[in-house]
Amino acid sequence: MTDIAIAATAGVLLSLLFSYVPGFTGWFEAKSADAKRLLMLLFMLIVAVVSYSLVCAGLGASFGLTWVCDQTGFLEFVKVFVAVLVGNQAIYPVSPGVHS
Repeated sequence: MTDIAIAATAGVLLSLLFSYVPGFTGWFEAKSADAKRLLMLLFMLIVAVVSYSLVCAGLGASFGLTWVCDQTGFLEFVKVFVAVLVGNQAIYPVSPGVHS
């Protein structure tokens, strides 16, 4: 699995978390539309930063992350963040629940 595929999968999993996990879904649905967007962005940024941190700590290969902790790696981090956004936004609108 490529780094981008791993990131997109994480974005999809976050989306499903917001849509299906009891308790969490109700908490999230009670938020305003703007708060929902900001929370999604925050959670996705956390996923991307954790991924980059794993790489910089030398643990990236254990999780299938192949880039390195340098300028080129940071550009890969940006690609990963975009993949997380795409994966999340592709699934969230079609998952059940009231998404306003």
